[in-house]
Amino acid sequence: MIDYIEVLMEVLHSRDWYVKHNAASSLVKLGIPKEEEEKLKNSGDKYAAEMLDCMKGEMA
Repeated sequence: MIDYIEVLMEVLHSRDWYVKHNAASSLVKLGIPKEEEEKLKNSGDKYAAEMLDCMKGEMA
């Protein structure tokens, strides 16, 4: 079975803004686990973390 959260977490690091945006949107809709969110924040990819925070704010 495909782990959609894992795949979305990988593509959230894409250079393409639209890919990053859509991955973050999907993660918020699916409910990103806290552990994965912490991994993202500690990954060093500030743009991925910012996109996720932005999408969480828009969908709240």
